[in-house]
Amino acid sequence: MADLPLWFQVAFKVLIAASVVVTASVIAEKSGPFVGGLILALPVSIGPAYVLLALQASPAFISQSGLGSLASNVMVGAYVVTYLALATRVPLFLSLGAAVGVWLLGVFALKHLALAPVPLLLLNVASFALFIPLSRKALSGALPPLRARRWFELPLRALLVGTLVGTTLTVSAMIGPAWTGITMAFPITLTSSILIMQPALGAAATRAMMASVIRGLVPFTLAYWLIYALAVEQGVWVALGLALASVVLWVGALYWRGLRIR
Repeated sequence: MADLPLWFQVAFKVLIAASVVVTASVIAEKSGPFVGGLILALPVSIGPAYVLLALQASPAFISQSGLGSLASNVMVGAYVVTYLALATRVPLFLSLGAAVGVWLLGVFALKHLALAPVPLLLLNVASFALFIPLSRKALSGALPPLRARRWFELPLRALLVGTLVGTTLTVSAMIGPAWTGITMAFPITLTSSILIMQPALGAAATRAMMASVIRGLVPFTLAYWLIYALAVEQGVWVALGLALASVVLWVGALYWRGLRIR
């Protein structure tokens, strides 16, 4: 891919990432808050992003990107909890803006602290031990009947996701592996879904869906650690394969447990 024109590389990356995310979010809308949240928690944007990054970056770069994503993962959980706290109390632009603001402040703070890998891993574990109980009350929202989708909604999702992924991968050599991993783990799937779903389904239903997402985010701690720990020693594709398997198996287990997970 490195020999292809830059515009073609960007267009290809945008198309792949956006099509995967849009498909997953459409399914999530029709599945109810619990199942929909689990679908949105799947690596539908960062998975393709890492695969495409692996086609152009070294194993060492991928490893350090995994560590950056591990830092970002803590703040994705904080992003969701912030949205849950505000979704039914303030307008959408305030609840979503606050969630994005928390993510931004948190990742800059963690980048400045430059925690070692093991403390960063433990911080992930501790944060989700806190976030899951905090999100439990939000799981009760009901999904109202679907209305006809407006013409711009799917293109908007595709644009949001594709722009972030394509831009991040294109400039990754300039921003370095840590910021590449952090940026790729930005919750663009959740942000685009909230922007579309809340006006259509209401704050309570969207809030319930995001509460399910928290449970699906837990295995990303292990997934990013596997990318960091194995990309150099075992190879990028082994690391990415095991990372993907850990997320899919966890989300599958949550699905089969169904309502009892609440």
